[in-house]
Amino acid sequence: MNKIAARPSTYGASSAAYLNVYLKAAVGRLAVVAFFACGLIGNGLVATTASAATEATDNTPDRTSDSDKAICLELVKLTSRVDRRSELEKFCERVQKLPTCVSREGRPIFHVEKESTDKRGKRILALGLIHGDEPLAGELTLGWAERLAKLEKHRSTWRIVPLLNPDGLIRKTRPNAAGVDLNRNFPTRDWNNDAKTYWEQSQKRN
Repeated sequence: MNKIAARPSTYGASSAAYLNVYLKAAVGRLAVVAFFACGLIGNGLVATTASAATEATDNTPDRTSDSDKAICLELVKLTSRVDRRSELEKFCERVQKLPTCVSREGRPIFHVEKESTDKRGKRILALGLIHGDEPLAGELTLGWAERLAKLEKHRSTWRIVPLLNPDGLIRKTRPNAAGVDLNRNFPTRDWNNDAKTYWEQSQKRN
């Protein structure tokens, strides 16, 4: 497995927490999809057992409040172009949030889920807006969430997280509020043992 350059996990990256929560029920049948501004690309992310991720204490979604919806609508506004905004704001009517999945600055990291009972299907985790200065990545993922919501038949179970880096979006920065590039902060089997050493020695703390 290729190691992923990463800063020490003391930042409590939301991406790692999300993988940990979602992979517990995956039983080896999970695919990770990352949406970037340039489109849907194979990102080399490998879903593993979640031993390297931050332990989540609860994976039961919280009920969203009016203030949560207001935050969601503001993030969608910052992410989407005017001609698509009314369509994509529907996402905020269906969002869920996990109690442990918040940004460094305390903003909820919202998701929607589309369940399937088809035994042939996989559990697919789709992530967007990993880089806060790439709003079209969020728009693309929001669009996919809306498209999926209209499907009556679908093989796989999807969890879609279109706005993974809300702090970076607000700040218009690639990394999150702690200065961490979340695209370099995903758990791997060797995360706890090797990530910090790899970052310091191979990446020169870059």
